[in-house]
Amino acid sequence: MWILPSLDYEMHSSRTLEDVVMLLKTVTKQPKKKSLVPTSGEFAGEIIGSVFKITPTIWYRNSYVPVIQGQIRSVKGGSVISIQMRMHPFVSGFSLLWLLGVFFGFLCGLLLILGGNLAEGFPFLAISSAMIAAEQLMTRYAFYYPAERALQRLSDLLEETDAPEDSD
Repeated sequence: MWILPSLDYEMHSSRTLEDVVMLLKTVTKQPKKKSLVPTSGEFAGEIIGSVFKITPTIWYRNSYVPVIQGQIRSVKGGSVISIQMRMHPFVSGFSLLWLLGVFFGFLCGLLLILGGNLAEGFPFLAISSAMIAAEQLMTRYAFYYPAERALQRLSDLLEETDAPEDSD
């Protein structure tokens, strides 16, 4: 969805599917259920077969940390890891609800201006536009910074290679 940040990526590795799964399991720990203390692994989550759902472990609070869902496929010469990074569903829902409220203020200001009442409509329009811009900047920075770091770590860990060329 273009309103909320997300990241889709396909990674090629010379490692076999089994090696990739084993490596992911070594750096991923089960999340602690009733604890506010972060887990000791680089990632927290679960890996079931060739499918995984993990989040990077960070030492600071960030509600926008990406949820990384992926699938590993075996191909000739290694494996392909398909990755989707999204915000947590509750954070996405809250952000959309907040944006909907601000957009309503934007529309009210627009309608007031179109109705000829510039003095009352302009503050609605200006404030809501600034709030939308600030929310987009904050959300995207808070999401993409840990997402790019996690993607780089996965790339280093799984020894990402270029996509093999077809020899047809």
